[in-house]
Amino acid sequence: MAARIAWVDAAKGFAILSIMVGHFSAFFMGSMELAMKLFIFTDAYHVPLFFLLSGYTMHEGFMGWGGVRKLAVHCLLPYVFAGIISVILCCIFVPGHTLGDFLFGFFYGAGAYRDHILFGDPAHVNAIGLIWFLPALFVGKVIASAVSELPIGARLPLTAGLFVIAAVSAPVLFLPFDIQQGMCASWFITAGSLLRKGKVFAAPPERGGVSLLAGILCAIGGAAYIAALLLNVIETPMYCNSTYHNIVPDLLGCAAACVTAIYAVRLLMRVRHLERFLVWCGLRSIALFVFHAITLSPGDEVKWWIHGILAGGADPLAAFLVTFGIDLAICFAAAAVSTRVPGLRYVLYGNAVPSAARPGPKQAAGGRGPGV
Repeated sequence: MAARIAWVDAAKGFAILSIMVGHFSAFFMGSMELAMKLFIFTDAYHVPLFFLLSGYTMHEGFMGWGGVRKLAVHCLLPYVFAGIISVILCCIFVPGHTLGDFLFGFFYGAGAYRDHILFGDPAHVNAIGLIWFLPALFVGKVIASAVSELPIGARLPLTAGLFVIAAVSAPVLFLPFDIQQGMCASWFITAGSLLRKGKVFAAPPERGGVSLLAGILCAIGGAAYIAALLLNVIETPMYCNSTYHNIVPDLLGCAAACVTAIYAVRLLMRVRHLERFLVWCGLRSIALFVFHAITLSPGDEVKWWIHGILAGGADPLAAFLVTFGIDLAICFAAAAVSTRVPGLRYVLYGNAVPSAARPGPKQAAGGRGPGV
């Protein structure tokens, strides 16, 4: 197995923490201005960053059917594990729905509630919540792996076209198993693989080279995109949950914002303890993601519980810090314990928990590591 890359693991840690901050911020947007800004800021890159990093560590060429099977196990075992627990919790805490409703949502893979599948169709699809990301990663990576056989000049236009088709079609014809979300994801995964091929994040940087200039321009574009979101110049994107408000700006802006986030992470890694923390989170990012999804699986019931705390006169910032701290404590503890439980460890990590990267020639050159 190829050596891991420390900054990639740290960037995964940054991404999962951003996801957790963004989701909790959403519960406080009506009562705290900071929450709105945090939600918009993190939404600019968090899920696409996972996809892009997966592409950065992906091998060139089609993975083969054996690789597809391995990827299915890696993505779908955590999905099934989180889905079963989420369905049980929803049956207990969410009134007005049957077990069949939740099971249909689980098999359909919808990240958000849908009041139709076809335009005008009254069918209701219950949300499975955050774990839509896992089948979307599977679909997107298979697509990106297949198109990696094509010349570079064809790969980006093709996956960009799939992104546009998915974003346009989802409000009219919503397909199951996160197919449209996976089509969107294939754009970010392909962009990540081409960033690696172009040595954009080479260490030490190629001063004066095209790759360094491309990275700087992407980072500037990403910062401008984030600023436009924060200033309400453009609407907040929904990322691969198949609803995009500004298709072309989101297609380019989210990818550029991911590059901005990566450069920010590489700066943060200069603080040793912060680097170790981010890498720890990155190595356990799937476990943290799964347990975070489980804690939020009741959805609106969690939201109304938090709204009840605020209605009782609690300070919004204090309530945010306390409730977010509780979620962090649960997820971190569960992720730590999961590494010591053999069956759960296999479901979440495969055969073994990944270990941190060690400095070496490949690490210094920004070499590849295993995929997400």
